[in-house]
Amino acid sequence: MRALRLLVVALVGAAACACASVEPLPLAPSPDPAPSGAPQPVEGYDWYLGEEDDALWLGYGLADSDDIWLAMTCLRGSGRMELEQHLDMGQDRVVALESGGETERWPARGEYSEMLGGDILIAQAPTDHPVFLRFRRLGWMAVNGQKARVTMAAHPGSPARIERFFTACG
Repeated sequence: MRALRLLVVALVGAAACACASVEPLPLAPSPDPAPSGAPQPVEGYDWYLGEEDDALWLGYGLADSDDIWLAMTCLRGSGRMELEQHLDMGQDRVVALESGGETERWPARGEYSEMLGGDILIAQAPTDHPVFLRFRRLGWMAVNGQKARVTMAAHPGSPARIERFFTACG
């Protein structure tokens, strides 16, 4: 996974057009839910897909920047992925995700990021976990922590990228 981590860093760097900041990432408030109860997309933030050889990356963040909230990486057909949470949500070494009522907390290790001025939480997860199956259907996921709950909703067109990631990962 070390090579995959380097690939993710390269993909994020290639996608970033803005300069890095040492200030903490801002937590955007969760948008008001739609009448259906689903969160609404946040302007500029969306799910982006990167592919290189057998490695894939799906991340949620601000377009054309290094402002990434959550990244998922996998090797094609592996059925497993690495989760990287870039937000400080106040939880102790877990990545806690939810989609449409499905929840899970994955044990994580912290890896210091000088750019973020804190730890990135890194966890391993199966691609067929119920949280991700629901995410594929609904197009949104939330990161839960002691400090906040942040939703990450797809804009029109993004569900195809999400499905492409999970189909390729296996």
